[in-house]
Amino acid sequence: MNEFTLHRDLHIDPLTRLKNFIQFIEEDYTTLFGTSGVICVFDITNLSELNRDLGREAGDLIIRTAARVLCQFFPREIIYRTEGDAFTIIIKDSNEVFIEDVLDEAKNYYRQEMRENGYSNITQHSILYTYEEPITSLEDYYMFVVKEERKMDNSLKYSGEDLVRNILGGVINRFRQSLDYYEEVYNYALIDEVSGLPNAKAANQYLANRVTRTGRKTDQYCVLFIDGDDLRYYNDVSYQAGNQMIQKLGTIIQDAIREEDKIFRWLSGDEFIVILENTDHVIGETLAERIRARIEGHQEDFLFETTVSIGVASYPIDGRDVEQIIYYAEKATKIAKEQGKNQVVSWREVDVATI
Repeated sequence: MNEFTLHRDLHIDPLTRLKNFIQFIEEDYTTLFGTSGVICVFDITNLSELNRDLGREAGDLIIRTAARVLCQFFPREIIYRTEGDAFTIIIKDSNEVFIEDVLDEAKNYYRQEMRENGYSNITQHSILYTYEEPITSLEDYYMFVVKEERKMDNSLKYSGEDLVRNILGGVINRFRQSLDYYEEVYNYALIDEVSGLPNAKAANQYLANRVTRTGRKTDQYCVLFIDGDDLRYYNDVSYQAGNQMIQKLGTIIQDAIREEDKIFRWLSGDEFIVILENTDHVIGETLAERIRARIEGHQEDFLFETTVSIGVASYPIDGRDVEQIIYYAEKATKIAKEQGKNQVVSWREVDVATI
């Protein structure tokens, strides 16, 4: 099977592929801003309404198009998506008159392109700040913006205390978006790309937490170690065929277990483990047999004859910690294969002296 790799970059906005607010915070401000230049903030002021009225897919298209157009007029490396509807562009060693002309051209181009795509009600807003002294930190940046806004006339959207409140609200929203993104990426790292099931990393985290809950008299659980029988033939056809087989196996196993049971795709291509909480070895063996029979009974779903061997080990009968239980469940699976495959073997029934 293809190995799953985490390909998200926490410093890149996944929608536009521009640098995001996290990267903006971490930049070397002395290098980014230089000693003078122009700050441009461009935003779609009615994006929330567009998302509500047209749907998120349309909103995403509007933002992606804005990003692409901005990149046609400004270098990509100086453009940041700093908020859901806003971009910040830092143009050092430049002047406001020149940048205003370039920005107007970009806005007209964007307006025309969106009209051609059927979007004529997009409200663009932009503002330019000229700085003539070094900006060396995020704090300097926001203090500069506040001072510049106070110099401007009262026709602006925000002024005075409302301006400060808006800036602080914007920073808080950006941090919230960043935290949401961190959580999304974290969860993404725990999902197997092929089967859509929690992966081995997720299993290890769950089991590590499971260790802290062992030791109570009522605490018992079973581990089912499931391994496909001779499924290498799928990869001889194509990786896609192998991936489809894994997806079908995962679906059948998930449908066969109870709602409270946990299933994970394990380390090798066609290995799965199932954790059965508050379950003794008798029920564990029954559920394992149900899984085996379900897969055997779905041969019409598979390209080749497809069966699994399942090892069962339970706490506290077979071992006193998680590592032992998994080890014995895996050993029981190997014995099931040696005995002819397509069967369930429980570790408690294994004659250890014969191994």
